[in-house]
Amino acid sequence: MSRGRRSRSQAQIEEPAEVETRPRTVKKSKNTFSWENYVDEEVLIQLNKLPEPTNLLTQLDSQDWYAELKVTWEYQYFLGWLYNVCDSYITIVNHTTNNSTPGPNGTNKRNILWKDVKFDELTFLQDFINELENIASDPSFNEYGSNDDSTDSNEASDNISLYSLIRLKLLRQISNNKSAALEDWDLIMNHNLQIEDKQVYFDQLSVLQKFKMFYQIIKVIERKNLSFKNYIFTNVDILELFEFNEIIIEENKQSLLILPSIGVIVEKNLKPTVENPELRVPLKLRNCIMKYEDEDSSSVDIVSLDYSEEIDAYLQNFKWEFKVVTSDWGSFIEYMDKLHSENNEVFGFVSPFINAYMDHIVYTRKQFAQREKARAMSELLTRRKRSTRLVAREEETKKKEIENEWETKLDDRELYLKHKHRIVAKYAKTLKDIIWNQLWINFNKDFKISKLKKKDNEMQVTEAITGSQYEGLNCNDVSVIEHGESFKNNVINLSEVIDKDIPLAESSIVREIPADLLISETEIDTIINQGIQASVSKADDPSWLFQCPTCQFVDEEDPATFNKVIKIIKSDEDIVSLLYNRPLICCDLCSRWQHWECQRSEFVELLSWAHTSKNKELHILTQRDLGAVTLDKQNLGSRRSTRKQNTDETNPAYIRPTDIRKPFDDRSVFICTICSSKLEDDLRKIFIPELKAVRNKERKQQENKEKRRKLKEEQKRLKLLQETNNVANNTVSPSTESQTIIDTYTSATVPQTQINTISANSTNISFVPSTEVIPDSNQTTMSLQEEIKSTDN
Repeated sequence: MSRGRRSRSQAQIEEPAEVETRPRTVKKSKNTFSWENYVDEEVLIQLNKLPEPTNLLTQLDSQDWYAELKVTWEYQYFLGWLYNVCDSYITIVNHTTNNSTPGPNGTNKRNILWKDVKFDELTFLQDFINELENIASDPSFNEYGSNDDSTDSNEASDNISLYSLIRLKLLRQISNNKSAALEDWDLIMNHNLQIEDKQVYFDQLSVLQKFKMFYQIIKVIERKNLSFKNYIFTNVDILELFEFNEIIIEENKQSLLILPSIGVIVEKNLKPTVENPELRVPLKLRNCIMKYEDEDSSSVDIVSLDYSEEIDAYLQNFKWEFKVVTSDWGSFIEYMDKLHSENNEVFGFVSPFINAYMDHIVYTRKQFAQREKARAMSELLTRRKRSTRLVAREEETKKKEIENEWETKLDDRELYLKHKHRIVAKYAKTLKDIIWNQLWINFNKDFKISKLKKKDNEMQVTEAITGSQYEGLNCNDVSVIEHGESFKNNVINLSEVIDKDIPLAESSIVREIPADLLISETEIDTIINQGIQASVSKADDPSWLFQCPTCQFVDEEDPATFNKVIKIIKSDEDIVSLLYNRPLICCDLCSRWQHWECQRSEFVELLSWAHTSKNKELHILTQRDLGAVTLDKQNLGSRRSTRKQNTDETNPAYIRPTDIRKPFDDRSVFICTICSSKLEDDLRKIFIPELKAVRNKERKQQENKEKRRKLKEEQKRLKLLQETNNVANNTVSPSTESQTIIDTYTSATVPQTQINTISANSTNISFVPSTEVIPDSNQTTMSLQEEIKSTDN
C-alpha cells in the first residue's frame, strides 16, 4: 500500500510535482483544490511531527517491477484483503460492530482472523525487498530462514519477516494444516491451485507472477476454505470490510471502488467478450408456455420452454474488468484535483476519504518509526564493544537473577509443603476422631451384650491377673477386647494381601510435588557453578508409586509381578497395562497411587463424613472431588519424543499423574485405606490404657457416691434421734444438763457399751446402764457436714 509521499520515477528522485503531497500550509485560490481543507487540524499537526520514510520510498521507486506492480488489480486486492484479516489500521478503526449481541469475548469488538499478524504495506514491501536482495546475493539463501517446524501458527515470531509470515499463514489457511511449513509451498500450492501438471516453482516466478499467485490463493480460500467460511459466518459484520465502498457511474456497466489501501481507486467495468452478444428469450411468462393440440386423439399438451442454457451462454459473453485509477497518494491527489476542476459528483463521494487516508499515513509513519528504532537498537547492542568491566557487571547481574530465582523457588516449595502438611494433618485428625468414636461405639455395643450374659461379674476387677495388660479392667471389658464381635472387626477393612508394615526404601520415597517446584540435578549444578551455596543438595525423584489396596496383583499378563504391591515407576515404559484408562487417585499421606474403582463404598462414606462440617448434609465424595486422573498412551507419549522436546530436567521425561491432576487447593484431601488402617492401629494401641483410665474414674465416682449416700443416711438418723432427745429433755432436771453434754461428746468419739457413774460439778448422778447414748445434735451435724464436703472435694 502506498503512503503519503512525493511522486517519483522508477530510477531517480524527482523534484516535487506540481501537486504537493507533503502537508504544509500553502496559499491557494478558492477555485484550487487543497487537500488540507479536508483534514482535521490535529491530524495535520501529528503528520508534520513525523518524518517521511524517504529511504524506503526511494528504494521502492528504484525497483523496475514496482511501477508495474502497483497498478495491477491482483496486487491491490491482495493488499486490501490483508488489511481486513490482519491486525492493521483498518481493523483498528473498525474495531467495533453494529451488532448489539456481544461476541465470544463479551464485547462488541470484531474478531480478527490473523490477530497475531501486524500488517502494514510499507513494512511488507521492505521485507519483500530484503528477501529478493538476499536471494540475489546468495542463491542458496533459505527464503523461509528462521521458519522451522516449531513456529507456532498463533505467534508472530520476531525471527521471521512479515512477508514470510504472511506466506506461511496463506499456506496453512489453504491446506487447513497448522503444522505446514514453507518448505512444502510448491507441493501444496500446485495441488490446491490445480496446476500440478505445470509443476510451478514459486522461487522461479517473477514478482508480478508471485502476486498473481497470491491473488489466486485468496480466491481459493474465499471459495473453499472451511475455517474462513466459519469465520465469516460467525462474524457477519466483518463482511462490511470485504464489501468495498462503491459509486455507480453507469448502471450495470461502470462503477468506482474505494479500496482500504491509501489513495487507491479502482474502476470496475462490465465488458463483453464477443462483439454484439444477443439473447432472444420471451419477456413474459405466458410466452414461455406452448400449447399443442392433437386433433385425432383430442388431447392437449402444455410444454414449458427452458431458456436456462441460452441465458448462461449469454452471461458467459461478459466479464468484469478492473482498472487501477489511482495507486498511491500522489496519483490520488492529481485525480482529485481533476475531479474538483470538473465539479464532478464523484468528488463529493471520494472527498470524505481524504481525512481517513491522512490518519492512515500518520499510523503508518508511527509504526515504521518504531520498527526502525527497534532495529537500530538491536544493531547497536550487537555491534558495540563490550568492556571487561561491563561483562563482569552483566555476569554479576545474571548471578543475582539466578540466585533470586533459586530462592524464590525454594520459598514457594517450602510454602507449598507446609501448606499441604497443615491441611493433611488437620484432615487426618478429623479422620482419627471419627475412627475413635466408631471404636467406642463398637466396644459399647459388645459391652452391653456381655453385661446381659454376665450380670454378676459386671464390676468384678481382674486383680488376680497381676502385672497383665488388663489389670484394673472388669471381666466384661476383657471379654469384649478378646472376643467382641464388633470390636474385633476393623473399622478400616484392608485386603489381606497388603502388608501395610512394609517400609518404603529411602530412594523410593517420593513426594507428589508439582513439576514447577521439582528440583533437578541441572539446577543444583547451575547453582553450585555460580558460586551459590545450595541449601538443597539432593534432587527430587520424579518417579511415582502405585499400590492398590484391593488389587492382588499388578499385571494379570505378567505373573512375575504377583504380590508386588509396591511398584516404583521411573519411566513411562514401566507403566503396566493395568494403569491405563482407569481413574487413579493419590494418597496425600503416603503418595501412593491406586485405583479409584477399587475403593470400598463404606470407606468412601467414612472419608465423606470427615469432609462434612457440622450441621450440614453428607456429601459423598466423587473421583472429581478427589482429583482423579486417567492415563492413556496418547497423553503419555514416548520417551524419545519427550526427550527431544524437553531440555529442562525439572520436567520429568514422561507425564506423571501429578502433572495432570487438579491443584491441591482445588480438590479434597484423600487418605488411603493403608494409612487409615495405620491410624486405627495406633488408636487401638492406646485404647486399653484409655479404657483403664475410664474404669478407674468410674470406680472412684462410684465409691464417692456410695460414701455420700451413707453419710446422708447417718445424717437423717441423727435428725430423728434429735427429735426424740428433745422430747426426753423435757423430763430431765437442769442439774444433769452438763453431764449429758459430756456423755454426748464421749459417745461421738468412743463406742459406748455401758456407763455406771459420772461425776460432774461435785454432784453424784447415777444412770441406768444403757446401750445407746444420745449425742449432741448440733455438734454432730456440723462434723457430718464437714466430712461430706471433704468427700465431695
